[in-house]
Amino acid sequence: MVLIQAIVLLIWIQLVSSKEISGIFIGFDSLTWNAASDLPSAYQGPQIPTWTAELTWFLNGESAEPGDTFTLIMPCVFKFITNQNTVDLIADGTTYATCNLNSGEEFTTFSSLSCTVSSTLTTYTQARGTLHVPLTFNVGSSGTSVSLTDSTCFRPGVNTVTFRDGDNEISTQATFQGSPDDPSPDRYYQRVIPSLNKVSNLVYPPNCPNGYSSGVISFSSSDSNFQLDCSSLDVGMTNQLNAWNFPTSRDSLSYTRSCSDKSITVNFQNVPAGSRPYISVLSAFLGTKTYSINYNLRYTCSGSRSSSVTKTISWAPYRNSLADSNGAVVVYTTSTVTATTTGVTTLPFNPSTDKTETILVLVPIPTTTITTSYVGVTTSYSTISAPIGGTATVIVDKPYHFYNYNLHRMDR
Repeated sequence: MVLIQAIVLLIWIQLVSSKEISGIFIGFDSLTWNAASDLPSAYQGPQIPTWTAELTWFLNGESAEPGDTFTLIMPCVFKFITNQNTVDLIADGTTYATCNLNSGEEFTTFSSLSCTVSSTLTTYTQARGTLHVPLTFNVGSSGTSVSLTDSTCFRPGVNTVTFRDGDNEISTQATFQGSPDDPSPDRYYQRVIPSLNKVSNLVYPPNCPNGYSSGVISFSSSDSNFQLDCSSLDVGMTNQLNAWNFPTSRDSLSYTRSCSDKSITVNFQNVPAGSRPYISVLSAFLGTKTYSINYNLRYTCSGSRSSSVTKTISWAPYRNSLADSNGAVVVYTTSTVTATTTGVTTLPFNPSTDKTETILVLVPIPTTTITTSYVGVTTSYSTISAPIGGTATVIVDKPYHFYNYNLHRMDR
């Protein structure tokens, strides 16, 4: 019973003493893109994997302590392109904090790193390093409020990307390419939602500038593992696509549907001029497997004849990356010297080969003073030295003077 009470008390003390800190992420060094698949359709769009953010972090043991927490908010980041759930902030092989990778996906308009300082951080330690995080951005792909909000995050060309650590903002610039695809024909898109272990499917029929009298959007797959989530179906229309051919607005659309595990069919009618109907639905994520979906679109543009599009698309997975961190440790070492003032010096350090930088704090040897007196006219000083770490003695010998007064009597 006593042991249980002691453990509970220890946990309570840790919870009470820990605090939220900020300003740990101090630099957004770069944001670079490398194609995560070998498909020729891959291009440097913000939503195309994989973008790697290089971030600089700094932990000071004088202001942070084990158990403290800090958070990096990453607006418009859809998810992390990795199977990892956590990443460690490591310097010289030692973990100084552990961060959870929280993907925003379709739930929040941002992703985040929520970090906790490790017990390895001491008062006299400063750790600094870089963190590489593979990610992809959200520029839309459905009619959810999250996707619609993030659909206007960026534009083609140079963009400033900003992350937040408390009140501290870190930024870098990145060049995003707009979609090379013409938005007018039929469009198909998928993206993986790891936390649900599902894939979001988006389909548009070809554009009818004057509106649609009616139409049918259907697709199916014969793959044995393919499975639709009919409850997730969203049918709507939009009057504006962004540079990546995703909706930036959503209006309701009257429709009927037929849905099973393997196929879905949506019938719609009376879409006004300037609007584009779409459907979005989730399906099971099939991992590293390549599979095919058969699409069948029939539509009648207002004032025109009925048209149709039949297409089969093979969907292939992409490669995940690893989040990693490394850096250097700054250790404060105190040494006593035979000097009168405190000084600070940095020992030789080559950042390309050395992992630990030592800052030497030079503190004068403490002294004690003894004052004596003697008959004389000058003050003298003498020092009894002491080894490093000891206390020296300074003797101050002050003079005093003896005056002999001769008294004379005046006779009258």
